[in-house]
Amino acid sequence: MAQRTIRQLATSHNTVTQSNIQYPDEEWELRPDLLSALPKFNGLSRENPHKHLRQFHMLCENFRSPRITIESLKMRAFPFTLQGAAQDWWYYLSARITNWETIERLFLEKYFPASRLSAIRREIQDIRQRDRENLSEYWERFKKLCASCPQLQMTDFILCFYEGLSPTDRSWAYAASGGSFLDRSPEDGIDLIERKAVDNQQYGTSENSVTLLKGVHEIENGVVDGRRIDERLNNLESKLDKIASLFKTSTPQIAKKCGICISTDHYTDECPSLMETTVENSLQAFAANTFGGNRPYQNYHDSSSNGYQQNMQPYVPLQQRQPYVPPQQRHQPQPEMSLQDFMKTMLEQNSEIKK
Repeated sequence: MAQRTIRQLATSHNTVTQSNIQYPDEEWELRPDLLSALPKFNGLSRENPHKHLRQFHMLCENFRSPRITIESLKMRAFPFTLQGAAQDWWYYLSARITNWETIERLFLEKYFPASRLSAIRREIQDIRQRDRENLSEYWERFKKLCASCPQLQMTDFILCFYEGLSPTDRSWAYAASGGSFLDRSPEDGIDLIERKAVDNQQYGTSENSVTLLKGVHEIENGVVDGRRIDERLNNLESKLDKIASLFKTSTPQIAKKCGICISTDHYTDECPSLMETTVENSLQAFAANTFGGNRPYQNYHDSSSNGYQQNMQPYVPLQQRQPYVPPQQRHQPQPEMSLQDFMKTMLEQNSEIKK
């Protein structure tokens, strides 16, 4: 044999690894429809390995062929049910497998350890009927917990179920037992609760279900009634607004009229002549108009020059002068009366009329 070079030693080769499963020496056949119908297991924490094994066993029983035994069929078909992390665990498994019991034991040791069994046992021991949970729902939850682990039998935990019942259902169990529920055998207690749960589910006599349906109808009716009330209030408000608009009194606007130049374009304090003259001339014009009698015109001495400047401002008698209106009161309509004030005023007027 020729010596291998370094390149040949560094190159990887595809070496076929022998399977660690020793199958029975017999004819076998895996039907395609069986492979497509197999359940899948990914090895996640939320998956139940006992449930997966039960589903796999039921499927193999239904696709059983006379040319292959059920054990050989399980050993050959089980690897095709694994995916993801579970498939990696199977390929890296080094234990020698010669029968189906070994595969089942290794699978449960990996994905259903003793810690998970203890957690389920504590959950069953502490089980309690929840608020608004009827007897049928509580019983199904209890059976599901017990079925998740075949080592835990319902007969061993029926007392835990009875202690977790609500006071109403516990009183029923006591009365239905003809005395004390604890005096019955575990099998009789399970049969009694099973029949009551079936009746509860078939006829819908649970207080919880009636309450839920009643609550739904009450909420829907409340929504409809609320909408109707809102519509009526909106219509009433619109009608009251129309009535209130008939009684609105707007503040009459005071006409613009200047007391200096008798113009209707501005007020007295906005007269352009006041802006053009100086403060001194404005004071002299005010004094002349106030104390000058019936003189229509008045000459004022211009302090800025040696001559006289004639101010052509007509004199307006005091009786014809418009009253002074502050700027904040000009063109300000009276605020609209609110609906509450309007109703209060109408009630007061009605009470006065009745008196």
